[in-house]
Amino acid sequence: MTTSPLIHRAPLVVMLAAGAALFAVVSLWPDRDPCPTLVEVTAEDLVLEQLRDPSLSSADDALRAIVRRELLINEAVARGLHLTDPTVRRRLIRLMDWLVWSHVTADEPDDDTLRAWYATHGAALRPEARYTFRHILLSRQTRGPLPELDPARAASDASATLVDGRTASQLTDIWGAPFVAALADLEPGTWSGPLRSAVGTHLVQLIVLERPEVPPFEEARDLALDRWYDEANRAARATAWRDAARRYTITVDGQRYTPPTGGTP
Repeated sequence: MTTSPLIHRAPLVVMLAAGAALFAVVSLWPDRDPCPTLVEVTAEDLVLEQLRDPSLSSADDALRAIVRRELLINEAVARGLHLTDPTVRRRLIRLMDWLVWSHVTADEPDDDTLRAWYATHGAALRPEARYTFRHILLSRQTRGPLPELDPARAASDASATLVDGRTASQLTDIWGAPFVAALADLEPGTWSGPLRSAVGTHLVQLIVLERPEVPPFEEARDLALDRWYDEANRAARATAWRDAARRYTITVDGQRYTPPTGGTP
């Protein structure tokens, strides 16, 4: 990459030119707190700036862009925009969430600790129930009174659609939670209904409801470890939040506020 002779002869001239252009603008702004007045630029900065922005055709352009950016940032901070601008504050929050809290992690548990956790929480790792059933869509109505009819007789006069081995969450996404709850209470092999779902009104024949057992610890160890980390990391981060909050005096309407013992302040 070639650089302009101006950079080698008088780089300060370029910086002063950019600063003078900004001074005319910032001098019109209201009073602000003092801000840093030294802007240091290296040859590496110029190279990186041109890599970031290919539209900067020369080192002169890169230098002007750097000086302009640094002056504007300093002036913005001096005016407290990082404290009052919602967009800037949201960005700072996201950065700190990533920088600090994402690095707060729990140590790996030993086998005894994980087994003890699984003994208490293992039921939550049971695979989802799976439903196989036939249904007849009577109508697309999802509201109003249900029709009065004999499910078995009505089913004999229509063709049924088979739904095979779907999990409760899969069914809930399409049919709705109330339908899945009603489906779990049906007697297998018998036509029932009408039942209302998010799709419409149905006659339903439950064929089989598979309710898996809680898997042995050895089979579920990896999943148990993932869940243990989830809980332990949430607890560790909550502790980190509380420790950070202790460094501040927080008041609400003039009254001292103490963050709760659980969760974030």
